[in-house]
Amino acid sequence: MEPKSTPIIEYCPFCKSEVARIWTKRCKGCRQEFSTPKRSQQYCSQECITIGRRLRRGAPVRYDRLCEHCGEAYVARRSNTKYCSTKCNNGAYCIRKALKEIRSTA
Repeated sequence: MEPKSTPIIEYCPFCKSEVARIWTKRCKGCRQEFSTPKRSQQYCSQECITIGRRLRRGAPVRYDRLCEHCGEAYVARRSNTKYCSTKCNNGAYCIRKALKEIRSTA
């Protein structure tokens, strides 16, 4: 987490009222310092906004798994995936459904 920066406050030379607050910040894209009148601004340019967006999204996460139906190794894109394919998912569903019917009749 970045330390909070304090603004540089500019005053009108005649009436001494506050004209602008200039914040010095560190860009989350290129890590260079920049000045901005907006306290919430995080990036120094549109190019760095694009870089930051790519960094936030990151590389797709992949999980090495074994299919609970056929036992085949596969790479899942989600953490809660149990089956390697729709075919195995449907096959496991049919088995669960049949077991449920057997249990309910017994």
